[in-house]
Amino acid sequence: MYQYLLRTLPRTVVYACLCICLTAVASLASPLLPPKRPPNDIDRIIQEARTKQDQIKDFAADFTYQLSYPGEQHPVLKGSLIYSDGMYVVSLPDPRVYCDGNVRWYYFSELKEVVIKEYEPEVGIAMPFQVFRKGREPRYEGRERINGKLCDVLLFRSMAGSSYQKAKVWVDAENRLVLKIILLFENQGAYTFTFSNIRINQGFKEADFQFPMAKYPGVSVIDERIQR
Repeated sequence: MYQYLLRTLPRTVVYACLCICLTAVASLASPLLPPKRPPNDIDRIIQEARTKQDQIKDFAADFTYQLSYPGEQHPVLKGSLIYSDGMYVVSLPDPRVYCDGNVRWYYFSELKEVVIKEYEPEVGIAMPFQVFRKGREPRYEGRERINGKLCDVLLFRSMAGSSYQKAKVWVDAENRLVLKIILLFENQGAYTFTFSNIRINQGFKEADFQFPMAKYPGVSVIDERIQR
């Protein structure tokens, strides 16, 4: 069971939203906040956030992730990631997940094992980049501070073509990066992601997103791809 959770948890992590350029590890709402922006500013905030995302070719960041239900909270997980154009590496304490857009590798250091899987577009981290494009019925929720950074808070009350019902995002009022996101399901479950130590446009190469087999001699290889 433990090994199964190790292998499936990163898929949940990367499927949900690991790649939205967040820059904080916790939320801190200030009691003395500027007045709410008028509703007609919502479109401007969304467009500015879209423009910012379009300028990001790749990035690296640390992140936290938590799954919660009403009356139930799972442990907060911490990790790091790098991303570029649908390719990613997600590093949890164990495993580390590589994806080069063609193949996925799950490396379990404790087991000295790498599991190779088919690339699945829906099992990835691009969806959060689409929050501002798929989100519908936006509502302005005011302003809060995330790690000292003033943010505009938006709630999208529906998500077109997504398994998520709603999305709440904290957008840096200065640079328009998303600092925090909560994705909500119909069953009232929620994924909460925050990121820190963001470094954008690092010039990553395709090889950075492929498991370096030569560096791990003797590793056990389990290839779960469909053989054609």
